[in-house]
Amino acid sequence: MESIAVNEFKARVLETIKRVEAGETIILTRDNIAVAELRPLKVNPIKLGVFEGEFEIPESAFLPLTNEEMKVWYGE
Repeated sequence: MESIAVNEFKARVLETIKRVEAGETIILTRDNIAVAELRPLKVNPIKLGVFEGEFEIPESAFLPLTNEEMKVWYGE
């Protein structure tokens, strides 16, 4: 884990962000005191099409609800 001064970070912000995106964690310092940590976010990518071919959605699912269905939906 590398430490860089805030003023150096300001001068190299794009380069530093690219390093973080690549997986590095960087500590920002001011007067040799750590003030912040830059690290990549741990996110789970969305997998599109995971259930492709597993089931079909009928066309009726996209039709407006009837008055009776609306009453059921709103608990009337």
